[in-house]
Amino acid sequence: LRNDSFVYDNFYGLYKSKCVCPLCNKVTVKFDPFNHITLEIPQQPLRHIAVLLIRDCAETGPQLPTKYCVSLPNTANIYSLKEKLSEVSGVSLERLCLCDVDFERHGFRGMYNNDQQPISVIPQVINHLVVAYEIAPLDDKTQIHCALTHFAVDSNLVDVGGINCRPIGTPIFLSFDASYSCTQIYDKILMYVISFAKIDSSGSMSKEALRSNLRIRIEVEGRSLLIPSDAKEALPAIIGNEFAVAIQHCVLEWVDIVGSRIPLSNFRAAACHPSYLEQEKKLGSSDPSSVSLYECFESFTQPERLDDENMLYCSGCKKHVQAMKTVTLWRIPKILVVHLKRFEYRGTFNRSKIGVLVDFPLDGLDLDSHSPQSSVAEDDFVDDRVPMVYDLFGVVNHYGRMGYGHYTA
Repeated sequence: LRNDSFVYDNFYGLYKSKCVCPLCNKVTVKFDPFNHITLEIPQQPLRHIAVLLIRDCAETGPQLPTKYCVSLPNTANIYSLKEKLSEVSGVSLERLCLCDVDFERHGFRGMYNNDQQPISVIPQVINHLVVAYEIAPLDDKTQIHCALTHFAVDSNLVDVGGINCRPIGTPIFLSFDASYSCTQIYDKILMYVISFAKIDSSGSMSKEALRSNLRIRIEVEGRSLLIPSDAKEALPAIIGNEFAVAIQHCVLEWVDIVGSRIPLSNFRAAACHPSYLEQEKKLGSSDPSSVSLYECFESFTQPERLDDENMLYCSGCKKHVQAMKTVTLWRIPKILVVHLKRFEYRGTFNRSKIGVLVDFPLDGLDLDSHSPQSSVAEDDFVDDRVPMVYDLFGVVNHYGRMGYGHYTA
């Protein structure tokens, strides 16, 4: 009775492992029990990364941000991404800064400033955009680097707890000479905005009107300082000793013009490079990184050569060999638990999460092709020919990255 287990009867299956020795062709077969199947997520040899490039408008003149598509091997790093983007856009590699932007909250999450990081640190989700800024190198001490976020301000509302303002648009990251006066800083920022403000000759939204409705605040040690638009002094002279921060954080307050004179959608306006349009046409509305659960099962049952650390001892030639191993499902349980292997080993201290979308049916998952029942004769040992079709009744999902996050069921 000790082997009469409800868990074993319902949750356990059997793997069949077949190893073929490359020297003597001896076949070794082994059966192992499992209570869940761990599936690796097959990945395409190339990854297509969408990048939104925001040029330095002081050098190029007013122009919309441009979307590019850069194709790289999955093993590439951030430096390779910047190098490829530099080739297609003409922007000097040293002047490219890649950032992770939260488009829902209209702010910065962080920067991809380690060139040796693998591109797997960039999330693989639908419509994800890396934002690249053309700025002076971050180690250039003659330049001031500013991260700016847009806020729409309604002067008709009382400013209590910030209820009269809300973040909008794509944030800006720019650099300017430390000797710039406050007036020159306003002029440079306006160069970025003119491209989507659609200023016309009729004067319905003149540059002067745009300037009069813009306030720039700089965040310094928990305080918000208003930068005067007509001051001739340089920014360090106004901020003083607190100017030692490498990157200044500023807020662009657009007072009473968003929606009424500049459509809100303009703050997210962008042009599309042919590389982006071509990839978008190929993919249509599908996710470039999606795979089906069936593809995961197919990948699981493919033969693979054992590596140096997992060699098989062959009883035929009495040697440790790199055998060819094939794992198949010999017995599939009534209740099947599937684990998707989303963390990838990339070094001793580096585990990256694979964000590829895995498409699976809510009902009717047919695993008959992976069942040994499909290949046995009528008079063989299999008595109960139950179709291997499963319906989904539960999901456990992990949000976050290696070492932190949340599980939801």
